Amino acid sequence: MAKPHRGRIQAQGEDLEESVTWSQDEPLSKKDGLELLESLKSKLSKHDLKDRRVYSLAKARWKRFFGQLLTPRQLTFHSFLNEKRMDGNPLLSAYIPEVDRAVRIIQADPTDAVTAPDIKAWIDEAVLPERADKVYELVIDLVLTTEAEQIGQRLIEEWLVKRLSREDMEGIIGELLI
Repeated sequence: MAKPHRGRIQAQGEDLEESVTWSQDEPLSKKDGLELLESLKSKLSKHDLKDRRVYSLAKARWKRFFGQLLTPRQLTFHSFLNEKRMDGNPLLSAYIPEVDRAVRIIQADPTDAVTAPDIKAWIDEAVLPERADKVYELVIDLVLTTEAEQIGQRLIEEWLVKRLSREDMEGIIGELLI
C-alpha cells in the first residue's frame, strides 16, 4: 500500500534531470526536506550547480533593475511566462499593468555570442493568461555583457518610462543596434 505522504524534489535543465524521493506515513518535516535538498545537491556536478547559480544571479540582476526603474514611478510588474525551465527564454518576463506593456528578456549562452555586443530587440505581441487580447512587448535577446546590458536597460526605459510608440521604439532599436 502506498504511503500517504510522498513526493519528489527535482533539478531539471539542459541535459540535467536528477531527483530525490520520499514516501512515508508522516508529513515531511522541514528538517527532512532540507536534508533531501542537500542529498539532491550532492548528486549534481559542480558545473550544474555553478550554471544554476549564474543563471539565478542574472535573473536577480534584471529583477533588481526592474524594481529600481519602476518602484519610484509607482509602477509594478509581474511575470507572464513560464520562467522555470532555466533555458534563458525567457530569463525574465514582466507585464507592467499601469502602462499595459510587457518586456521579455532572453539571455543566450555567452558561448553563442556572434558579435560584441550580441543583442537583438524587437516589438512583438504577447498573450497574457489573464487577458483575451494581446499586449505589446519589447523583446530583448542578448548575451549578457556590460555594453549589451546598458543597451537593454536603455531600451526598457524608453519603452516603459518614456512610453514611446511602437514605431518610435523600432527607430530607437535601429539606432542603438546597428
